[in-house]
Amino acid sequence: MKPRSPSSRGKGSKRNEGEAVLAQHIALEGLPTPDQQHYWAKHLRNERGHVRMFRFDFAWPSRKLAVEVDGGKFMLRRSRAQKGRLVPVGQHNHRDDLRRGNLAALDGWCVLRYTPDQVMKGEAIREIKTVFLREGGP
Repeated sequence: MKPRSPSSRGKGSKRNEGEAVLAQHIALEGLPTPDQQHYWAKHLRNERGHVRMFRFDFAWPSRKLAVEVDGGKFMLRRSRAQKGRLVPVGQHNHRDDLRRGNLAALDGWCVLRYTPDQVMKGEAIREIKTVFLREGGP
């Protein structure tokens, strides 16, 4: 499956803008190019035995470093129970995010999470650079 670019998630969303800006920051800082929309955890299975498929917004698999740019409070998702209609993200999705983060940690990943505002203010790129510098540079 071909990874999607951040701009393929819908036009004009704050989330897309945050991912696009972070991609620019990463390039401007001369950091290694990350995989975008990187699939991981293909080896994990849920309680029914189905393969778990998760995606990171940005990932450096050789370092097991991932970055997520979370959506705002108005982020929507498609609901299976409501036949694909868009519904606001609620507690259920937050629980899924926590589970995904815990599974990533158990699998050895370091996952940094940011809001689009944190990306815009430069907080995300400063912390990502810190991780690379701590590990001996880009």
